Amino acid sequence: MSICGTPEYLAPEIIKKMGHGVDVDWWCLGCLIHEMVTGFPPYHSENRMELFESIVYKNVDVSKVKQFNI
Repeated sequence: MSICGTPEYLAPEIIKKMGHGVDVDWWCLGCLIHEMVTGFPPYHSENRMELFESIVYKNVDVSKVKQFNI
């Protein structure tokens, strides 16, 4: 499998080769916003297979997201 782009932003539908629609765009936007707020992508691993398993099966840990008082 050849991957172009950032593997951390891949949606579960893409990893499972189920096809995709507009949901994938929303997923990527969510990943980008998460990284802008925390400084890290929602899922990260040096091992690509562990990364893909996390994306498909694990929930995002939002406990590390800081709350801003504006």
